[in-house]
Amino acid sequence: MRIQGKSLSAKEKETIVTLKQYFDRTKDDPQEQLLPSVERVVNALEIGIATVKRTMADYNRGVNFTEQEKIYRGRPHNRQAKRKFSAIARKRRAKAQR
Repeated sequence: MRIQGKSLSAKEKETIVTLKQYFDRTKDDPQEQLLPSVERVVNALEIGIATVKRTMADYNRGVNFTEQEKIYRGRPHNRQAKRKFSAIARKRRAKAQR
């Protein structure tokens, strides 16, 4: 599962939450007490501690992971803005050549 720099899907975030809650429930088991639940999740899923903590913080704040996944991240693909920029650049180049 180890993919650095990629966004987690809603299903992956739900898996982290479910696994963390399981470890919290089984913390009375002597064998399970040796490591904190966050570290057990990290070891089980081979992901970073920061990812688990960030996901749990979002979950505790009530973030809906499926709605959050719909949010587009990155540079917007706006053709109209791109055309405007190109037109402005052409005008500046034409002025500079005069």
